Amino acid sequence: MEIIDFNVHFSESGDWFGQECDGIEAFVKIMEKGQINKAVILPLKVNCSSHFVIDLCLRFPESFYGFGTISVDNCNNEIDLILKNNLKGCKYHPRFQNDSISSLDKKGVLRELEINNIPIAICCWPQVKNKTLSISDASPLIIDRMAKKYPKLIFIILHLGGHNLWDAIFCARSNENVFLDCSYFFKFFGGTSLENDFWIMADRIDEKVIYGSDYPEVDAIKNLEYVKSKAFEMMRYPEKLFSGNFLKIINS
Repeated sequence: MEIIDFNVHFSESGDWFGQECDGIEAFVKIMEKGQINKAVILPLKVNCSSHFVIDLCLRFPESFYGFGTISVDNCNNEIDLILKNNLKGCKYHPRFQNDSISSLDKKGVLRELEINNIPIAICCWPQVKNKTLSISDASPLIIDRMAKKYPKLIFIILHLGGHNLWDAIFCARSNENVFLDCSYFFKFFGGTSLENDFWIMADRIDEKVIYGSDYPEVDAIKNLEYVKSKAFEMMRYPEKLFSGNFLKIINS
């Protein structure tokens, strides 16, 4: 079974919000130890540019796929960069980019992504300290509306929507073009009834969920070992979670 970690991060400065994080070479060794076939680098616009992702993917083509950044004020240049360098999608982070998901629609960004067949991963973690945004600005319910308006655009809800898990699940079940990333979720909600809800539902949404760790926030190997132990117990086709669904997205 191929294993792809959909959600890993690297910082251009080597600093991860005050903590030193491993370099790319160290993570490749982690992948080898954990038998992770490939990982997807998702940029955080405040500390990782598309150019940096492109460079890492060129240096380690057998180990990484890359996503680019996307924003409301520079989307045409960002889209050109994604297309010219064979990046597999784009990442949008409302909290760190100081803008709502809805702005992507209002400024025409989602239409351009749909035209160019570029999937978008959106952080829907609902802890919003930004004074210009509210928790509802990161809600999966917004993505439900956007997915219906742009039916050919692939949306990936990151972190299972946090405590909005059920909204995220039904958003994915309601829209063929919506998928769910499960990174960070088990670190934060481990042992809670919400995690239990996910595993009870996992087999019913096995066409929709994508495995990710959220490294370096999460230990990539420990997270994988835990999720594998649960997935092989609770899912008939865990290979869909660990690689199949992501490969389906990038090959569509």
